[in-house]
Amino acid sequence: MTLYDRAQEDRLSRRDLHSIKISGVPFRNVAAALTLSELVLQGEHDEHPHAPSDVGGVNMLEWLGLVVGEMPYLISSARTVDDINWRSTAPNAAEMHVALIDALAQQLATSAALLHHALMAHHRAHPALGGEDKAIEDVEFLSHALVEDHPPLWRRSELMQGGYVTALAAAVQASGRLCDARVDRANGVAGPAPDVAAGVVADALARALATLLGHARLNARDREIVQARAS
Repeated sequence: MTLYDRAQEDRLSRRDLHSIKISGVPFRNVAAALTLSELVLQGEHDEHPHAPSDVGGVNMLEWLGLVVGEMPYLISSARTVDDINWRSTAPNAAEMHVALIDALAQQLATSAALLHHALMAHHRAHPALGGEDKAIEDVEFLSHALVEDHPPLWRRSELMQGGYVTALAAAVQASGRLCDARVDRANGVAGPAPDVAAGVVADALARALATLLGHARLNARDREIVQARAS
């Protein structure tokens, strides 16, 4: 789905979004469970060993490299949550489940914070893209589409991995094209304008961040469900 899928946007805008009930327990609508700013703030609290001290002077590719470095930890944590036996009646099972869910929540937040820096740095470098507010709007819209009607307590690590890795790969590939376009323009060689490649990079980064936000919201809902069942 592109960032400007009008049919999907119209369908979402018509949808009546209320809190849902699972096993007789009321829950907030998934999109309201966690905001992007809350997710990013949670991730900022995690001290990354390779995070630059001069945040404002770091370009998008540097942040993207840190994001890629977090992938093994994120995917491993997501698969661990997938393997939880939700029906377990063992002593302290709910507490252990919540601990694993919280570990995944922190991994999602850490990656989201780094990716948010990458997206903001890219938009600052390319004002024609519409500014940082436009980027956040795109992330929110895509995230909402991702989590719509997704079942709770469901195996979803492969879904997250597929969407997230594909989006990051697209961002890396488009970044290469952007560099080539800049070199061609500097050398007077005809070719695609750098702004075109910059737009593709922005779209890919927004999709990746939306994937993290969507799964963080689903993960937060799972946590509420586990706690409600244990009470």
